[in-house]
Order: sequence, then structure tokens, then C-alpha cells
Amino acid sequence: MKLKHLFRSHSLRFGLLSVFLLTAAGLHAQSAATPQTAPPRPKITGISHVGYFVSDLPAAISFWHDLLGYDEYFTLPKKDGSGTRIAFIKINDHQHIELFNEPPTTPHNFMSHICFTVDNVQQMRVYLRSKGFDVKDSNGKTKTGDYAFEIKDPDGMLVEFVQSLPDGVEMQNAGKHLPSTRISDSIYHAGFMVGNSQKSIDFYGGPMAPTTWSSCSIRTCRTRTSGARRTISRSPCRTSPSPWRSLKPAPPSSCRPRPSSLSASTASARSTSTIRMARASS
Repeated sequence: MKLKHLFRSHSLRFGLLSVFLLTAAGLHAQSAATPQTAPPRPKITGISHVGYFVSDLPAAISFWHDLLGYDEYFTLPKKDGSGTRIAFIKINDHQHIELFNEPPTTPHNFMSHICFTVDNVQQMRVYLRSKGFDVKDSNGKTKTGDYAFEIKDPDGMLVEFVQSLPDGVEMQNAGKHLPSTRISDSIYHAGFMVGNSQKSIDFYGGPMAPTTWSSCSIRTCRTRTSGARRTISRSPCRTSPSPWRSLKPAPPSSCRPRPSSLSASTASARSTSTIRMARASS
């Protein structure tokens, strides 16, 4: 009798264990079959700044101040302390120009980088990693006291994302260095050379498509040996959830040829991209 009771007890335990294992296996299989939800992309609220390499820093500062009416409001020194490495030209409380007092990293390309403002830099880091981008780990705050990181576009140009902080240089200088002589109070667009128009459109119009900007467009002009140019544009995009999904080539005449000293072979391999955007209204 005791043996029979013991057998039933073990059978019950084995049955419960089997049910538990089967249930756990089923949950695991269901979890594996269900794709993980991609992390949401934080808001990109506009252009923070554009960086340029300059061959003569005093002359460049004079150009931005004397001709365009902007003030230099901050500098970063060279590592050896021999002078200024970066001069900051203030456009408004949220935008500026960075002038790098050093040779360009790529010959004949004097644009250092472009930087976009985001409302959550860590969330942007996670989002871009989920899209396969090589995103480095955080090194804390930048030398200007904000959170930021960089990736590279298809041509190897640095694209930075920044989240301004209350104790950063930008917010600490809010309301200052805004003379009435400024020729404009905002950065409306940034134009730069690209090696492949379609790859650039896929990059800037894909993972970073400005779904939260109040207005935007992308324009590419390919220079060919004949001097003709091809323009791809989309503007405005105030109500479009994905503004660059339906990009179509525009007539060549919509992009006026510009004089260029480039040789025909060099010109045929280059194109110009312009990204237009305004700070989101909310």
C-alpha cells in the first residue's frame, strides 16, 4: 500500500514537472517566434551646428563677424596649447557654426561635420545601433558640456547628434551674443558634396527621416561632363509621416548649373546635397 502511494506521489510530481517544462518550452518558443519591437527613434528637432575647416582662422572670424554680423562666443584650445583649435560663431541660442583651425581631414572638403539636435541622445544611440550603425559607447559629456555622439554617413563624413544640457556652454550663453547686425537668425539648410546621391538619400531619408521636423527637403545635384544636373526634392513635409518615401527625379533645368573649376572627370563623380529643415514648433 505504501509502495503504491509512493508511486502515485512520484507520478504526480513527474506530471507536474512535465507540465512545467512543456509550458516553459512553449513560452520560450512563442517569445522566439515573436520579433522584438524596434526601439523608437527620438525627435530630431533641427540642425544644431555645422563645422568647417579654415586655413586662416582670424580671416574666417572676421568674415562671419564683419560681413555677416555674428559674434564669436566660445573657443576650444589646441591640445598643445599653441592657440585656438575651434572657434564657435553663434547664430542663435540653439544653433552655431564651428570653425576648425586645422587642415581638412579629406583634401578639398572643408566641411568637418553636421550636427543634429535630438531630445534624447541615449535613445538615439540605441535606435541607430538597432539599425546596424557603428555607434561608440558614451564618453560622458563633451568639452562644451553636452551629451553627444557621432556616426559616419556613406561618404565617411561625421554626423553628430547632441542633446543640450542646462550646464552646457550653449544654454549658459542663452540670450547673449545676439547682435542686431546678424544677417539671419537661423540656419535654414546645409549643403555639402556627396559621392553617391542615392546612398545619401537612403541614409538621410531612411533611419533619420525627419518625421518630427516642421519643414524639410533634400536636394541632390549631380554634375556631369555635359554640365547638366539632376535634382531630387521633397518640400514641404509638414503633414507627411515619411517625407522622402516618394522621391522622384525632377527636370534637369530645376537645378541651375554653377561655374566650377573641376575637371570633367572629377565633376562627373561628385554631387551636391542640400538638407533643409526648421526647428520643430513643439
